[in-house]
Amino acid sequence: MQGINIKHIREFKGYSQKYVAKKLGKSQAAISKIENGQTSLTDKLIEQLSKILETEKERLCDESLVMNGKKTKKKLPSSNNKMYALLDQLIENKKLLHEVEVNQKKLHRKISKLVAVLIDKK
Repeated sequence: MQGINIKHIREFKGYSQKYVAKKLGKSQAAISKIENGQTSLTDKLIEQLSKILETEKERLCDESLVMNGKKTKKKLPSSNNKMYALLDQLIENKKLLHEVEVNQKKLHRKISKLVAVLIDKK
């Protein structure tokens, strides 16, 4: 479960797996395994990740703080559930905003090319 917290916090911060991997001196695949729960976390690794992700070690490890809407072992207060639902929504909105920005840049390049063609024809 710890990996899920790491993934959500990483995404919320806007960090890629590649970025975290570089900071840790590991491969992107190693970070993926951590986030998928395939790698056990040592105290040293938790400490390093908390510094890179700028969050408390407890937040990375607490299984009650799983932020993906799945049921947890502990019952969370509804205010926490709402907070994590909002966090998930922010992550999704950030991804959508990135897509919009990419498409906007593509459109701008196409318009620039069309304008250049029109100017050449005059």
